[in-house]
Amino acid sequence: MDRAQLYAILDHYLAALADKNPTRVPWAADVRNSENNVMIPTGEGLWGTLDRIGAYTLRFADVKSGQVGYFG
Repeated sequence: MDRAQLYAILDHYLAALADKNPTRVPWAADVRNSENNVMIPTGEGLWGTLDRIGAYTLRFADVKSGQVGYFG
């Protein structure tokens, strides 16, 4: 994947998060989620407490490893 494709996946995830709808995300079969070093089921934690995506965004993508990250 190139950088644009990785950012498109991130944007899709953030849109689903803003809608509080984890079913919109095509999760991997072996996805694992944690918050504050505690494993939680997909769609819990932040998905229930987030009220909006703020204006500050720091996005980064590693094409070689196929990973994307976000700080906001």
